Amino acid sequence: MPASHSGAGFEEMPLQGVLLGIDHGVQRIGVAVTDAAQTLAMPLETIVVRTPALTSARIQQLVRDYRAVGLVIGLPLHMSGEEGVQAARVREFGEWLRRETGLPVAYWDERLSTSAAEALLWSRGESPRKQSGRLDGLAAQVLLEGYLRHRRAV
Repeated sequence: MPASHSGAGFEEMPLQGVLLGIDHGVQRIGVAVTDAAQTLAMPLETIVVRTPALTSARIQQLVRDYRAVGLVIGLPLHMSGEEGVQAARVREFGEWLRRETGLPVAYWDERLSTSAAEALLWSRGESPRKQSGRLDGLAAQVLLEGYLRHRRAV
C-alpha cells in the first residue's frame, strides 16, 4: 500500500518516538500505538465518537500519555487509488488534529486494513461482528504497521 504524499510525509515525521495510528470512522475511531523505536505497532483502543470536543480531548490525552511525536491517519482510497468524499473528510479530520495537537500528520492508504483486521480475528477463532470494538483498533494497527514497513523500505 503506497503512502499518500500529502501531509507530513516520511521526511517530516520523526524517526524516533511514539506514533499513533488512527483509523477514522463516523461512529468509531480505532487507535494504535508504536514503540519509541517505531518497530512495533499495537492496537490501543477504540474511541466512540460522540462530539468533536470529546474526540479531541481523548486523542490529546493519548498524545500526552504516550508522548506521541506524530500521527498516521488511514486514508480511505477507492480501489482505483483515487480519493473520494470519505478521503476528503479524513483529510479535514487530519488537518483538525494537526491544529489540535500540534503534531505532524501523515496519511496512509488504508485500503483493506479492516479486511486484514477481520482476517486476524477469524484466525484467532473470534467473530469480527462480536469484536467490533476491537476491530477498529486492529485496523489502526494494520495501517500503522504498513506505514512502518514502507518507511523502513525507503
